[in-house]
Amino acid sequence: MLFNKGDKTIVIMGDNKITVSIARILSKNNDVVLISKDPLLLENNRALDVEFIVSSNKGLFSIMDNIGFKKSDIFLSLTASDEFNLFASYLAKNKGADKTVSLVNNNSYLELEAGDWVDLIFNPNQILTDLISVLLKDTRLINIKNLIPGKVDVTQVTVTPGDKLSYLKIKNIDFNNGIIVAIKRGNKYIFPDPELPLYPDDRLFILYKRGMVSKLLKNFIKKRHSKKKIFILGGNKLSVSLVKAWEGIYKRLIIIEPDLNQCNHLAEKLEDILILHGNGVDLNLLREEGLDKDSIYVGSSLGDLSNILGSYIAMKTGCTEVVTVLHNPVYKGVANILGLKMVISLPEQIAKYVSNYLSSGEDINPHIFGDRIRIRQIQINTLPPRLRGNLGELVIPQGVIIAVILRKGQTLIPAKNNKIKKGDKLVIIYDVDREDKVMGFFYEFRN
Repeated sequence: MLFNKGDKTIVIMGDNKITVSIARILSKNNDVVLISKDPLLLENNRALDVEFIVSSNKGLFSIMDNIGFKKSDIFLSLTASDEFNLFASYLAKNKGADKTVSLVNNNSYLELEAGDWVDLIFNPNQILTDLISVLLKDTRLINIKNLIPGKVDVTQVTVTPGDKLSYLKIKNIDFNNGIIVAIKRGNKYIFPDPELPLYPDDRLFILYKRGMVSKLLKNFIKKRHSKKKIFILGGNKLSVSLVKAWEGIYKRLIIIEPDLNQCNHLAEKLEDILILHGNGVDLNLLREEGLDKDSIYVGSSLGDLSNILGSYIAMKTGCTEVVTVLHNPVYKGVANILGLKMVISLPEQIAKYVSNYLSSGEDINPHIFGDRIRIRQIQINTLPPRLRGNLGELVIPQGVIIAVILRKGQTLIPAKNNKIKKGDKLVIIYDVDREDKVMGFFYEFRN
C-alpha cells in the first residue's frame, strides 16, 4: 500500500463532487487514497488529508497492482460510467479488497445480486428520491431505514378503506419478495399471526428486497392521487426518478426545463406529465400554472443557484413544501440565510449513505421497531433435524419471524419452500416478551 497509518485503507476512484465529499468524510477516521484522471481535483483539494493518484496515463490493471490491496481494505468506484465502476469493483475484489462499492446511474443495475464480486451497488438519484419522498406529507410509503444497507429495506404502509389489504388475513397475503414483519394497531405493536385480519388504519411494516416496493404493493394498494401540483425544476435523471416514483401518488406533475431539446426528449419519454419549456425561477410562469400554498416545489436542476432562487420564490409565494437540492455543499449557507428549510446536499447524502454502510456492514439495530419488537442476526453453524426441511414445515417458537436469509452474498426473502442451510445468517424478528425462548431456541445453532 502507498501509505499505512492504520489497519484499513479506503481507495476511492472518481472525478466528481461526490468523490471529494466522501473522501473528506471518510478521511477523518481512515487512511484514504483518491484516484482521479483530473489533475485539477488534486490542485483544488490539497487541504484534504488523503493520498492522491493522478491516473490520466495509467491503465486500470496497472493502478490496481500499484495499490496492493490488503484484506481489510475498501474500494469505492464512483466514476460516471456504470460499467467501469462495476468492473473496477470486480477487479479490486480479485486483487484482495475486503469490500467494494459501485455507483450506478441506471436502476437496472440495482437488480444485480451483490456478492463475491461487489458488496454494494447504489444509485445516487434513487437514494435522493427516497429521501425527498420521506419529506413530503402525502407520500404513503414511508421508508423507515435501511435494514441491510443496499439489499433490504423496511417500509411502512397504512391500510385504508378500499385497499385490497383491508380485512384480509395475513395467511392470504402473498407478497413477492416481501413479508409483513410487524403491525402497529393504535399504539400497540402486534405480530402478524397467520389468522390475524388487517383493518383500516393498521400500519404495516413490510420488509422487502430493495427495488421491489412498487411491484410488491401494486396489486394490494388502491391508488389515491393527491390533488396537489408538483413543480419540479430541471429535466435531469433525478427529476425523471422523482416523476416515476410519484406518478401514482400525485395527480399533477410538472417539470420545468429551459432546454427545448430536453423538453422534447422528456415529452416522448414520460406520459401524462406536463413538460414546460421555461425557467423555474419565472414567477409569472409559476403562477400561471397554479403554484400556490398547497403546491410542492422541488428545485432539482443541475444549477444550485437556480434551485436556491426558485425555492425562495416558491416559498415567498406561500408554498409550504419546498425542497432544494444542492450539488455543492458550499451553498448550504446561502440557502439557510434565505430561510429554506428542506435543503439536501447530494454529495453529503451519498457520503453519509456509503459511510453508514461501511461502518455498519451487516450489523443490525435491534431496536428498529421500538421497545416491544427485537431484531437480531443469527449465524447458523450447525443444522439439527428441527431446522431441516421447508420453512413452511418448521416448528419454530411462536412470536418469531425469519425475515431474511443471508447466504454467500445472496439476500433471500424467505418463502415457504425455502430451506435453511449450514452457514446461513438469519435475520429474525420477535416479540420482546419471548426473547428468552427465542434466543434459547437459536443459541445452540450458533456454535
